[in-house]
Amino acid sequence: MNSDTNENSHTNSDKEIFDEYYNSIKESYKTKSSKFNQVLLIWMGFTFVFFLLILFPYYSIQTKNYEATNLLNAVTKEIDSLQEQIKPYQTAKEGIGKLKQDINNFPAVLREYIDSFNDGSFSAIQQGPTVKTFSNCDQITNQTFFIRCNVIEQAKELFVNYNTTLFEQVIASLIKIDKNIQNIMDIPSLKIKTNNLQNSFNDILKNTPELSEFYPSKLGVRDQLQTEVDKYWNEYYPLIEVQIQKIEPDIHKLIYEKNNLTSQLNLLNDTKQQIEKRIDQIEFPFGKLPIGINDSIYLFPIGIAVGFILIVSIMSDQFKLRQDLFQFYEKKDRNKRYYTNFNFSKIFPIWIDQLNSSIFIKSMKFLLLLLPFIVFLISWYMIDNIWTIDNTNNIDNIIFGDKTLNRYVYQISYLIILGLFIYGYSKIIYEYKKYNKISISNKNINE
Repeated sequence: MNSDTNENSHTNSDKEIFDEYYNSIKESYKTKSSKFNQVLLIWMGFTFVFFLLILFPYYSIQTKNYEATNLLNAVTKEIDSLQEQIKPYQTAKEGIGKLKQDINNFPAVLREYIDSFNDGSFSAIQQGPTVKTFSNCDQITNQTFFIRCNVIEQAKELFVNYNTTLFEQVIASLIKIDKNIQNIMDIPSLKIKTNNLQNSFNDILKNTPELSEFYPSKLGVRDQLQTEVDKYWNEYYPLIEVQIQKIEPDIHKLIYEKNNLTSQLNLLNDTKQQIEKRIDQIEFPFGKLPIGINDSIYLFPIGIAVGFILIVSIMSDQFKLRQDLFQFYEKKDRNKRYYTNFNFSKIFPIWIDQLNSSIFIKSMKFLLLLLPFIVFLISWYMIDNIWTIDNTNNIDNIIFGDKTLNRYVYQISYLIILGLFIYGYSKIIYEYKKYNKISISNKNINE
């Protein structure tokens, strides 16, 4: 009798321990399920919030910035090329304009020079530096002839300046133009005509010996000079103006495009700064990111992997715990009156479950688990492109002090993460099939 009592007591004690053990498994399962839901929500939220609000806009801006910068460089180069083409024509045109203006000022300049001789006595002018005089006139003692000599020398000096303008601004510039245009303009003939114009200047000066005595004579010289310049220039001005009008519209169009591209780049940089500020503004469940935008982007794929490892670990534990629970309740309900496979899956669900979900729902859930992996691959592609198109040193040296070495470290990390994703999905599928196999096997045995 006592033996039976002890045996019953021992059996009841084992049963209590057994029940307590499986109750603890049940609680562990519930804890894992709750933790899985939390981690899944955080993981998905982090992945898609960061990708949509940070990485994708940043990548888009960097790509547009790269394209706009390349286009701006090409436009600037084309503008420089066209400006080099138009510069000789403009310089020649400006040179003739300067020559005409100087000739138009010829009487006034000479009149001012003559008037300077009235500011002192003749002896004082000869002895002092108050008036500009010329050395070949110093031996002349007659005041009138002395002034006349200096005025003529001053006029010659002005003519030298006119000739300098002709040769340095007009001829020297036009020699640089395209050879095909040079043939049309006949540069050798222009040189000859320039020399002829210079000779005309000298002849006009020789034929006007009274420059110092009569002011109207200076006006006559000016008119003769302008007539000669107009005669010289009228033949070539239309050809030069045609070339200027041909090139100028393209330059203006390109400058307009350059300004638009510059404005676009400024806008992109402003938007980029706004995205950088989002890093400080976004509050993740685990807090704010303590790093800048560059490193946060490069570490983003690693963050996805960390979340995925947690998901796989929790889901694997769920499969194992549910397998133990299934075996426990199977012993308590051998006839499957209450704890059928279907009911058991409802009581202890796993996110991916063959028994209580349609094929479509299971497929969608598995696809949802695949989405972060897809985001990881897209992010890797974007980051690699950012490194390719961005010439600035935007890796903040959080691992090593060298940009290239950092890039290799990140790339190796991404390869390791790729392996972890493949392993993780394989493990999920393995545990899924393993549990399913046990369920079907137990079902067949009971039947």
